[in-house]
Amino acid sequence: MTTYSRARRLWPLVAILVLAAAVAILKLNDDALAYGELRSIISAGGAHYGPVSPSDLWQRVAERGIRPPGYEFALAAWGAVAGWHHLAARSLSLFAGLLAIACMYRLGRDLASERVGLGAAALLGLSAFYLHYLHEARAYTLFALFSTASVWAYWRVVYRRGGLWASLLLLFTLIGLLYTHEFGILVVLALAVYHLLLAPKHWRWLVVVVLMALALASFWPWARQALATLENGLEQPSEPLGILLALQTVAWSFSSGLLVLVILLVEASILFTKTPRERRVFALAWLWLGCTLGIGLLVHEWRPFIGHASDLIAVWPPLALAAALGLAALARRGLPPVLFLAIWLAAGLWNAVNPAFMRELPGAEPALSWTDLAPALDVLRGQARPDDAVFYYLALSDGGNRVGPVLDHYTEPLGLHYRQLDTLAVTSGNGVSPSRLSALLDGAPRVWLVAAPEDPPSTLMREFGRVVDADYLWCGQPVAHERLTLDFYARRPLPAEEPALRFGNGVGLYVLDPIPAMVNNRIDLLFGWQRDLETQPEAYAFTVSLQDADGNSRGHATEIVPDAAFGCTPLALEVRAGEPGNYSLSVVVRDVVTGTPVEGQSSNGETGTRLTLQTVTLD
Repeated sequence: MTTYSRARRLWPLVAILVLAAAVAILKLNDDALAYGELRSIISAGGAHYGPVSPSDLWQRVAERGIRPPGYEFALAAWGAVAGWHHLAARSLSLFAGLLAIACMYRLGRDLASERVGLGAAALLGLSAFYLHYLHEARAYTLFALFSTASVWAYWRVVYRRGGLWASLLLLFTLIGLLYTHEFGILVVLALAVYHLLLAPKHWRWLVVVVLMALALASFWPWARQALATLENGLEQPSEPLGILLALQTVAWSFSSGLLVLVILLVEASILFTKTPRERRVFALAWLWLGCTLGIGLLVHEWRPFIGHASDLIAVWPPLALAAALGLAALARRGLPPVLFLAIWLAAGLWNAVNPAFMRELPGAEPALSWTDLAPALDVLRGQARPDDAVFYYLALSDGGNRVGPVLDHYTEPLGLHYRQLDTLAVTSGNGVSPSRLSALLDGAPRVWLVAAPEDPPSTLMREFGRVVDADYLWCGQPVAHERLTLDFYARRPLPAEEPALRFGNGVGLYVLDPIPAMVNNRIDLLFGWQRDLETQPEAYAFTVSLQDADGNSRGHATEIVPDAAFGCTPLALEVRAGEPGNYSLSVVVRDVVTGTPVEGQSSNGETGTRLTLQTVTLD
């Protein structure tokens, strides 16, 4: 076969890889970190949780459970080079996942045929569930890579007379497999059973035995640690899946909802047994699938651990191989594989971009939309101050136990005082006292509320609203997305406090925040307004100007005076370039209908239609 013809045969694989990469890259920044992703980053000593030494990393992972620390070590090395933004952390999974798809093709091709290789790569790489984990900082795609690579390396050593490099690859992938996921031992077990019963007994048989023994010996330090953890008991999912539901969930998620199709393909693989070679391939695929799925379910019966389909992610590569054998068997009977793969592709891509598919799986974790959360964090980063009070309320039924640490991760670096109200809602139910809510505010000069809109609002949020409204003015909603809003409040003026400026018979202006220095050619102002709507019901607008002694303007901004007894208006005054010096910040109030300026008086006795609020110095 020429180089050109070989390259042409790889185009379908390239298309699969490009599609998978495109979907993953498009979704890479959709969600904030999930709780499991954050745990991996913390264990790896990433972001502001490190750096940590290898021994400390080992200990952090050991305290978490029995899952080995291989992924965290890989993530620590990756993060040291790529950085710790969640995009960078997730790119490791994308890279490993694409390599796993390519390795799946090579495994299927070397075991059986080009058709089986392409089928296995497509079935794995275009599964909506697998595509989801291409853009999550979790161990799953790295495990899929080591799983497929170890089986492929084993086959080369035993049947294709692989030399030293194949043997070293087998040793490396077996160690990586064992240290990446607790189910790695089941893949090694499947290979060991096949090797004992079906592999030809020649000198290479002994080489594999030695390599497996070395891999297991290298795993002993963690195995000893895991056994000690098992004796002390494991953290179990809050709602473990039953055996039948677990099987259904695995099939549903792997097939992107095409339950009948995946059952058909796996059953059809039984027909792929015409020759001794095909029978060996069939035996390997089913031993691999049987050990990971069957023993996994037996362990689940002993100590429930399956709370989500991802807990059985080890099943994906052997399931893809078995289904690909079924595709090849059906092709012999005149059924074109391209038809099945087209349906698989359509379902996979559709459900990969449909957030409801993952969200509705049993045991799915709540996810925070990064496209909603990021704007709120940007506002807090740019405008909130350390003495402000920040509150989150995301209307989560579990009280935000798994989302709370994620909010901590994003908010702690901002240096802000914040509290998650979901936790308070669960611990206190409907009996949250106003005094307790007031204590949370702690006299903060300003309040920020990041909330998921509810209709109708919960009892807690109604009470929180009443407590905030008693002492604060609502100053707007800097972020107003359908799924997340950010509300801003400033403390009301005290009853005895006089307004800085008065206009007409009943319009008073308060400076709710000390006027700050100019930053990035902008001065952020925060005004409170008091109105007597009975004596002056007209609509008013106000203009703030920055002028020098000769009346030359450096900038101005206009807003509407709130049509309320008390209101708040934040205002951004853009400042044009000019000479440094002292400038007067003045205010003019006009009738919106007539445009007539309203006479006013300042607290220091100045009168007129243009009143000086303060003198500011510009550098």
